[in-house]
Amino acid sequence: MEKIKKYCLPSKAGGIITGVVFLAAAVFILWAEFVSGHTLGMGRIGACLLSLVLIVIAFMMYYAIYGSAASKYKKRIAYFGSLGVAGALVPDFNRGVRLFGGKLVAGENFLFGKGEGMIVMYREINSLRRNEHRTDYTSGNLPTFRYSLILTAGGKDYTLCKLSREDVLSPEWYQFSAFLSLKNPAIRVNQIISQTHSTIDDSSEDD
Repeated sequence: MEKIKKYCLPSKAGGIITGVVFLAAAVFILWAEFVSGHTLGMGRIGACLLSLVLIVIAFMMYYAIYGSAASKYKKRIAYFGSLGVAGALVPDFNRGVRLFGGKLVAGENFLFGKGEGMIVMYREINSLRRNEHRTDYTSGNLPTFRYSLILTAGGKDYTLCKLSREDVLSPEWYQFSAFLSLKNPAIRVNQIISQTHSTIDDSSEDD
């Protein structure tokens, strides 16, 4: 099971390092205001408030990078345990076919997504699609794109795994689509790439 956990979860180190950076900044501000005697000019109340904000951000970043996927993974394992099928996960994973450059493992009964904490049985899936998310920047920088496989189960959308643009356009997608139809004919496989969009304000007032 440890092998599956390592595959399905993102690197814990990334979340820890990011969180520590913000925690270190919070500690430095408190140290400067209360210990060193070299005030930062924000006052002790301001220093406490800013440090509290940085601490909250630290935990939010850790959760976004690692904690969310870990929580999802634990819930999935517990759910399969309640159904009495958790014992089938390891052999299914070991015998599964690696797809999209190893970002997805398709077993006999389960799909394992890399880095998203997501394991799903074919019979749970209502629909599946490829998604392209475009991020624009108010500064005028070129937009960036993220690609992923999105499944719908129980009326909710879940990211199964992240993809590259090459994966999305690969003929392997159509082979995978046919495979899914064999596993569960009720799955609606959308052959049109869905598109989502967001905008980030990264311009400064001085521009």
